[in-house]
Amino acid sequence: MPARPRVLLAWELGGGLGHVTKLMLLAERLLANGCDVWAACQNLVRAQATFGRLPLHLLQAPIWVGGPANVPEPINYAGILARKGWLDVTGLTGLVRGWRDLMHAVAPDLIVANHAPTVLLACRGMDTPIVFADTTFGIPPPTAPFPCMRYWQGEEQIPWMERIETDVLAVANTTLEALRLPGMRHLYDLFANVSTCLLGFEELDHYPQRGAAEYLGPMYASDLGDSPDWPQGAGKRLFLYLDANHVAFRPVLAALARTPHSALVYAAGLPDAACAQLGSARQRVTNRPLRVREVLTRADWVIHHAGIGLAAQALLAGVPLLMLPKHLEQAMFAVRVGELRAGRVLPDDPRLLPDALHEALDDTTSAEQARRFAARHAGHSAEAVAETLTERCLQRLSAQP
Repeated sequence: MPARPRVLLAWELGGGLGHVTKLMLLAERLLANGCDVWAACQNLVRAQATFGRLPLHLLQAPIWVGGPANVPEPINYAGILARKGWLDVTGLTGLVRGWRDLMHAVAPDLIVANHAPTVLLACRGMDTPIVFADTTFGIPPPTAPFPCMRYWQGEEQIPWMERIETDVLAVANTTLEALRLPGMRHLYDLFANVSTCLLGFEELDHYPQRGAAEYLGPMYASDLGDSPDWPQGAGKRLFLYLDANHVAFRPVLAALARTPHSALVYAAGLPDAACAQLGSARQRVTNRPLRVREVLTRADWVIHHAGIGLAAQALLAGVPLLMLPKHLEQAMFAVRVGELRAGRVLPDDPRLLPDALHEALDDTTSAEQARRFAARHAGHSAEAVAETLTERCLQRLSAQP
């Protein structure tokens, strides 16, 4: 291992807080082990807010700034790449050059990527070891084409999947040829010679068709924010983590206001005046992050958009989920939770919400299945996952001359 190894953390796609939190947890441990850490992040504002206190080097990641170029909603992983510049030779070449020049400037001894597929393309032909640590969504099974993300809808999408994958692979190979880098026979060759770390649970894998694999478990921080201040109420206690701009946000609060249940609501970015206006004796609304671990010690239900980090923490605490997924990744995850019967998807339609909420909150099956999930994973520790990932990185570094 070099005397003071340089590690480059790379985050390219996705806007959720989970990406930057994972980088923070890993950066803390790498710094403690004497590494010089560089973080190339998609969103520098979130990066600064989350781990700006750490003595690392912060860089802007090369990211696609164009639109989806009239590409339909993704059906598989190739469809995600298609909406992020992988159908534009000039654009993709610029992204790959940007990543390669950034890596040349940093000269890392190890690259750790999170939801950063273009990094893998840019590393073709390089000897620098790569650890790709991501949720099960971000590491698809190595098949050609990549498997259907909407697997519950049948196989009618396969011809379109094959076409989009062919087009994306052709553009990627044209880019590689222009930069005199090794080409790919299949798009899954992106992950060749890469140490992949699945940060999730097998029974909640976005891809149930994956087959045998090693799952490290989810990695998250649960003690960031304020201690919860629950409102009074005679019914169940519900924790809501929702986008205030979502169509169902106010209807959910209105429906709950007509019940005896109490609700603690976290809505990031909601103005203070709106928080006060929406609050009541049984509903407390805040725009400040809350300590999730403390919240879940008293919560009976969680209502959220099916984000993986909060969902994992809730289920590990035996708390069932009501979900309002906003995009495909969350929809895939919500299907898996539903298959476990540890939660339900709520309708977006305000006319249907009150009855759906009433029915769900009276159901005891979800709570029982959530408790069974917690019992199966009673030994899980997000801190232990972070330590294991750190060890994997240090092992790759120790193999370096």
